[in-house]
Amino acid sequence: MKETREKLLQTAAELFAKRGIDGVSTRDLAKVSGVNLCSINYYFGSKQNLYDAVLECVIEKISNFASSKQIPLQTQNLSPIEEFDAFASNMVDFLCSDKISGAGAELLIKEIIQPTNVYNKLYQTVIEPMHKRMTAIVMKITGLDEHNAIIQTHCLMGQVVMFKVHKSALLRRLDVKDYSPELIKEIKSRIIENCHILLKGVTK
Repeated sequence: MKETREKLLQTAAELFAKRGIDGVSTRDLAKVSGVNLCSINYYFGSKQNLYDAVLECVIEKISNFASSKQIPLQTQNLSPIEEFDAFASNMVDFLCSDKISGAGAELLIKEIIQPTNVYNKLYQTVIEPMHKRMTAIVMKITGLDEHNAIIQTHCLMGQVVMFKVHKSALLRRLDVKDYSPELIKEIKSRIIENCHILLKGVTK
């Protein structure tokens, strides 16, 4: 039974990522998963609930990563710039690694661009805590007020996200098949360098 549920979640992630929730029927989900059509209602109640469950799995992975990597930074007595660098580095590690599947990442991006009812949980559990912490660090480094620091934080975090959103374009431009450990290291170094330049150039 658990295997059937996992099959549905995996198939749903891939199909929803490609076609969106409206472009996928319950028959499609059952056929590709190789399970009985009734299984969707049995395990999830509806297609919408299945979509929500898929996103919640992605949110859980991000939350677990944040708990293991980001939150401990606050107990290490780091300077603001050191914590910023570690924060940005961890974000790159997560987004550019295989810690989240391609389908999961696509769904996450779709949810950010076109929020559904799941977005509230994504925002409250993942985005808001990370954004607030990064904003606090930016305020310490630059002396910006909260309003301007929030905007600056969004700019800085956007640099990291771009390496996931436009991964395919970068790989084509570099003529490589995927991110290697060496390339991820290079990306982290360039992002942190760019962020330092932007932070130093900020005016109140």
